[in-house]
Amino acid sequence: AIIERLVEMLNWRNKNQEDVRMSAAEILSRLASKKQNSLRVAGIPGAIESISSLLENTRDSGEATDEIGENSINQLNLWTLNNLGLLILKRLARDHDNCGKIGKTKGLLSKIIDFTYAEKRLLENSNVAVAEPYKVLAVKRSLKLLKKLVSTTGATGKNLRMIVSGIVFTVSNIRET
Repeated sequence: AIIERLVEMLNWRNKNQEDVRMSAAEILSRLASKKQNSLRVAGIPGAIESISSLLENTRDSGEATDEIGENSINQLNLWTLNNLGLLILKRLARDHDNCGKIGKTKGLLSKIIDFTYAEKRLLENSNVAVAEPYKVLAVKRSLKLLKKLVSTTGATGKNLRMIVSGIVFTVSNIRET
């Protein structure tokens, strides 16, 4: 019942519940590091969708993160949640069945792939804004997660590779226009 409650807390969106949501994500990321616990987490109905709710890429929002202020703190919290979500998914993806669940969760693969995008300045400039190291970490985690997913064996792996390649092909065409 405790793990179910933690999973439920991931969906909380109220500003004054943000700290609780982040704590729940941190606890779940630690629990998911043990295979037995990761199977319990993924076995909860709606768990993958709840973890997916942590992933929110603001690349296109145009919000500045150069100054340390309220916006930077919000950005830091956002990127911390993103990274925790990616970490939980990566840990869940150690199990073949969980890879299938991740692949079947509506819109999740697109979200993960979206985190693989890194602006050139992000990779080259050492004088970066407050949230930038968290963005680099999100790129690394999303790439590792995708590698794990597409390395899955059997019909599940074949299906995941087909879906991921379709999304990547579409995204690359959109970026070229």
